[in-house]
Amino acid sequence: MSTLCDFFIADDEAARNYDTSLEFPHGERLLAQRLSILEVEGILSALRGPDTNTEMMREAEAFPGPDHESVIFQLPDDMAPLLAQLADEQLETVAAQCAENTREELHWEAENFVSLLKDLRLLAARCDGSKQLYFWMAP
Repeated sequence: MSTLCDFFIADDEAARNYDTSLEFPHGERLLAQRLSILEVEGILSALRGPDTNTEMMREAEAFPGPDHESVIFQLPDDMAPLLAQLADEQLETVAAQCAENTREELHWEAENFVSLLKDLRLLAARCDGSKQLYFWMAP
């Protein structure tokens, strides 16, 4: 089964009305597949480091999408800065940890995460004081 999902940056009002339409600014979203909030938790855990306890379901605010079938998560405040500050020389190590953290669910190799982390880094770098990082997921 393939899960549709997007990462995007927005202010609170735009996030609550996110509908994946082409009207949403392309540079402020990243289309993805096969990720759930549990895999996003694995990415955040890898970014935070091995001695951290990440519980995304407690840390991320969830609310229904405008269609009442999808779910939108406001990701923890530290995720965007951690992604934006991710250095090229850290990519392989973080990607390997992402692969390990999500092995049971995704069966991805570290190389799969390198490109995702690069794209997420670009997106996160566009966050500013008025915008947050969100994750949209449809069944």
